[in-house]
Amino acid sequence: MLEKRKTVFTYIRYNVNQIQNIFYPIRYDQDCMILELKVDHKPEEAIAQIKEKEYALRFQGKTAERKEYTGHILAVGISYNSKTKEHECKIEQL
Repeated sequence: MLEKRKTVFTYIRYNVNQIQNIFYPIRYDQDCMILELKVDHKPEEAIAQIKEKEYALRFQGKTAERKEYTGHILAVGISYNSKTKEHECKIEQL
């Protein structure tokens, strides 16, 4: 049962220039986080991909069912510049 877990479950998908993590909360009333990491792109592009691909649907119940999670859904875009070795971060509530 989800409420009895002691750790946060993550779904990880990665590609050469991007990594996506989805952090499922331990309890249904906690906030969820979708993290998109990109190399040599802006964090806004990562947030746009989260919205475009509708990753937040994973936290919503099926049609006519109650919402599975009641906390906030946070979209986090992090970009890494391979030349300067610097990173930028942007967080949006979906």
